[in-house]
Amino acid sequence: MHPFQTRYLARRCAAACLAILLTACGGGDGGIGGTGAGIATGPNLGGGGSGGGGVAFGTGISYGTVQGFGSVIVNGVHYEDRGVDIVFDDRTIRGDGGSTTQGNLRVGMVVRVDFDSASSVKSFTVDSALSGRIESVLDANRFVLMGQTIRIDDTTTRYEDNVLRTGLVPAVGDNVRVQGLVSGSGTVTAGYLQKLSTASGQFEAKGVVANHNGSTSFNIGTLTVTYSTATTTSDMPAGSWNGLVVEVKGSSCSGAAGTPCGTLSATKVQPNGPVVSTSTTKAQAEFEGTVTSGTAASFKLGNLTVTTDSSTRWEAGAAADLLPGVKVEAEGSITNGTLKASKVSFRDSARAEGDIATLTSATSSFTLNGLPGVTVKVDSLTEWKKVASLSALGVGNHLRIRGRLNGTTLTATEVELRSADQRVELQAPLTAVAAPSITLAGVTVNTTGLSDNSFLGLNDTAIGRSAFFVAAKVNTVVKVRGNLSGSTINWNEVQLESD
Repeated sequence: MHPFQTRYLARRCAAACLAILLTACGGGDGGIGGTGAGIATGPNLGGGGSGGGGVAFGTGISYGTVQGFGSVIVNGVHYEDRGVDIVFDDRTIRGDGGSTTQGNLRVGMVVRVDFDSASSVKSFTVDSALSGRIESVLDANRFVLMGQTIRIDDTTTRYEDNVLRTGLVPAVGDNVRVQGLVSGSGTVTAGYLQKLSTASGQFEAKGVVANHNGSTSFNIGTLTVTYSTATTTSDMPAGSWNGLVVEVKGSSCSGAAGTPCGTLSATKVQPNGPVVSTSTTKAQAEFEGTVTSGTAASFKLGNLTVTTDSSTRWEAGAAADLLPGVKVEAEGSITNGTLKASKVSFRDSARAEGDIATLTSATSSFTLNGLPGVTVKVDSLTEWKKVASLSALGVGNHLRIRGRLNGTTLTATEVELRSADQRVELQAPLTAVAAPSITLAGVTVNTTGLSDNSFLGLNDTAIGRSAFFVAAKVNTVVKVRGNLSGSTINWNEVQLESD
């Protein structure tokens, strides 16, 4: 089965049922079809591609974080790894579907997956890591490595078993290797963190280039990188490198052991992430990353340019939410090196809005009226809007929160103070569906009293109760809205945010 098939067949079947229901009600186009190359982000079921009724596939790329095994799971898709090359900087192994694969690929590592039109995976290429000694520890969630601020998060960062445990901050001078995504100038969000018993003998760094002098030096974060004609730079473009995301390797730092690297003498400089040339064209592409620059119309994920238009579907957020620093997954097709997105999904997909019910400073957490089972946790990575910090808040303040959900704990990436309001909202993946009720983040919503017009689809239009429950499955992201009356919520709207 094609890598995209496992996930997308289920999606398209649900969509087909939804289309039939909409057609019966006088809406929709009566089915799913296409022309030319077919659906860019998955199999084409219907009239396009290879000629109607079949499943058409094109060559493709997927780039993102390893999420699990039983095959290799990247961006929610299961990729067959048995007999497939796993490529590192210095070696290549063959995946075996078991211990060899899992001993070399770890959850949290960033990889590029290439697959071909015959529906087989061609290779997994492991993205460059950062490797060196910890220069300073900023707080429980951040430390500096090779001039880059490394963000760690107990809900997303994985640690090497028996070496680093969740919540343990490494010490200054520790030799570590970090796998993760560049999330801004001088910042990397760690997906996998490994403590090394000794220095690796090679320093590695990656980040956004600044202050490139055109011939001998540049900065990434606070690290100065020098290079010469002996440095391998053949993959770098001519002219200025400012704004490009690069990876750098070298064996010599100017700083003494136990101090910041200072200046790294590079032996190699190359673009970081999936290298997509201006001549690259792929029928299918799926990229996970953090927006480093741009706007909703055209933005950068690393060095990849992503464009959107009126046909782009936004999931678990809106186009207005697309800002530098936000983590997204973009799907579509690549033409001449640019990804035209058919869909953009926000990865920090949990939302909540309401009045503070309880606040516990000792645990940096609070709960909201009407959502007593949801605990909101803040940390040093939380961005504050219209309020400085948790200490400036009190019971009764009305907040809007964006973040990541782990069970019923919402780790806030953004907290905004709002004016007084009886509105209560919750957005999260469904954990149970048993019509007329749905459960998300431990909150069960009984929809019995809602009219058909209160059930909204992905395009913000009413789809009715029946179509909603056809599309709503476990792990579908759904938003529920209501108003608080005393201690009771009167739910008045439910909306699909992801399929």
